[in-house]
Amino acid sequence: MRAHHLERIAHTLDETMTATAAADSTWTPWEHVEWLRLQADLLDRLAAAAGPGHPLSGRAALLRDEAERMADRLNRVPAFEPDPVPHPTGV
Repeated sequence: MRAHHLERIAHTLDETMTATAAADSTWTPWEHVEWLRLQADLLDRLAAAAGPGHPLSGRAALLRDEAERMADRLNRVPAFEPDPVPHPTGV
């Protein structure tokens, strides 16, 4: 039952934070990054309250990854691209 309530809180948090970010077009890109990081931190806290292995921690990780990719783009860090697999014929 407790996990269900935490899921409802997380859903409301997601909706509210997304609507807030969408409503204010004056934010800088860095403010968006910080907003995503804050949302991830709040989801982490809910996941900790829900217990180990709860799906909320996965959602928090996805948001944090998105924020870090955005920060990397703002810092002009090249995206990681694995080395291409050599062609079996050596061509």
